[in-house]
Amino acid sequence: MEGGDRGSPAAEAGNWYANSPEDVAAAFAVDPAVGLSAARAAESPSRDGPNALPEEKPEPGRRRCLDQYRSYMPRLAPAAAQIAAAALECRSETGTVLTTAGFDSKQMNLAMLVEFVLAVLVTQTDVFQRLLGTTPLDLRQFAWALVPAVALPALWELGKLIARRRGHVA
Repeated sequence: MEGGDRGSPAAEAGNWYANSPEDVAAAFAVDPAVGLSAARAAESPSRDGPNALPEEKPEPGRRRCLDQYRSYMPRLAPAAAQIAAAALECRSETGTVLTTAGFDSKQMNLAMLVEFVLAVLVTQTDVFQRLLGTTPLDLRQFAWALVPAVALPALWELGKLIARRRGHVA
């Protein structure tokens, strides 16, 4: 390097950050009050590369969604929704829950609402993300996380429909 050696003990030990500003200025032969000359500043990028950090590639959405499930907490949100669906579905072997009578229980309705709100909070708020180690999800990724919770009752209802058509009593 022109104008000085980088051979200070801290730099040689890999602890470049331990150097004092005066040591750094001396190593680069620069007067901090004046700075680099125009000529030296112009040649620096061609010799040392651009004065910029490399750009990081954005993480693909599918990877962010899968990373969400590395900790146990995000797995609980769809599981809690499936448990709520199971509680609704277990009321009858053949009767559908897709009627207003399926939602007569205030406690069940409140529990489902609270579970949904908590699922949104866990995946969308910075406080819970830092606390639980989760990553933010966009609307599309959140919708994919709800697929199992929606698929379970749909399959259950299909099974009940088949049971009703075979003649089982409700």
